[in-house]
Amino acid sequence: MQVLSVSQVSEYLVEVVSQERGLQDLWVEGEVSEVTVSVRGHCYFTLKDDRTSLPCVLFRTDYLRVGFAIEPGMTLVAHGKASVYGGPRTQVQLVLDQAQPSGTGGLYLAFEQLRRRLEREGLFDAALKRRPPFLPRRVAVVTSEGGAALRDVLRVLRRRCAIVPVLLVHTAVQGETAPVSIARALRQAGTREGVDVVLLVRGGGSIEDLAAFNAEEVARAIRASGVPVIVGVGHDTDYTIADFAADVRAPTPSAAAEMAVPNLADLRRDLVARRQALDGAVGRALSQRAERLETLGARLERQSPARRLPELQQRLDERTQRLARALTTSLERARQKLAGDRARLEALSPLAVLARGYSLARDGEGHVLTSVAGLHAGQRLVTVFADGQAMSTVDQVEVASRDA
Repeated sequence: MQVLSVSQVSEYLVEVVSQERGLQDLWVEGEVSEVTVSVRGHCYFTLKDDRTSLPCVLFRTDYLRVGFAIEPGMTLVAHGKASVYGGPRTQVQLVLDQAQPSGTGGLYLAFEQLRRRLEREGLFDAALKRRPPFLPRRVAVVTSEGGAALRDVLRVLRRRCAIVPVLLVHTAVQGETAPVSIARALRQAGTREGVDVVLLVRGGGSIEDLAAFNAEEVARAIRASGVPVIVGVGHDTDYTIADFAADVRAPTPSAAAEMAVPNLADLRRDLVARRQALDGAVGRALSQRAERLETLGARLERQSPARRLPELQQRLDERTQRLARALTTSLERARQKLAGDRARLEALSPLAVLARGYSLARDGEGHVLTSVAGLHAGQRLVTVFADGQAMSTVDQVEVASRDA
């Protein structure tokens, strides 16, 4: 009996499996579980059905070619070969070189995975969108110089606004190198002098034809552009990652050109209409102002000093006359009152009493004497009459009897 070591058995299994032609070209379908991506980019996972499971590996180069992230729960149809991994624990595994979702195209799945990831990152936020200028100084068109999209765009730009210069930045729009080429062309277009808006355009095609516009580097180049980017790729029903990243999404290349520049013919018609409306408004305003001025002129004429001066002079004359009459009346009343006051004063004046035959006696010091009390013989008196005074000496004082 021959006894083999574990290592010998493992090596034998590796040799047997590697030489079995039926195990070197396999298509297998199963549900994905236990996904691990190593730091070197190799993807390890398990494919299983309701009875068993097989470990699988997609090495980095093949995994990148797949184009989408393998996630637990998805069902894959994969191609590869069986291999025996002779590590510390010998096991059979599938070394895959192709994989696609069962029932769903791989490109569409890759599109959805990238869209969701960039959306979660915030790359498509509406707050990031920029509005293209109304009248750009220069328009840059990023597309293939031989494509029908360029001819459509140039025709629309010339028809709508021929005064705006156009810069073509050529790029591949299909193939493996297209994403890098498009991203580079976007960077160049956004930094050219005078460029205010960039058009990224391509004609229609299948999802495979438009794959370059579903690349992550293109989406990031759009958002990194220094000027707004209008994306017009394919037809109205075509949506790409570039559409979501764009500042403005156009349904077609021609529509992108229409969004980039105004229609000069429409502007001229609008200008004529606005000028007519302005002329009409100015005419109406001038007419209203003229009527208002005429009304104010008539009112000013009625209130004019030159017109009112005769009336004012007449009023002044009347008031002067009334004032003169009032002064005359007041003076006459004052004279009459003065005469009455004078008559009353004269009636009460001592001189008037003296004129009726009475006299007034004063002592030597000028005091009026109203009684004989205090007089003595030899005292000098001054007797005042109505027409003068006399000096006398008291010879004798006689006091009148109270009974007299």
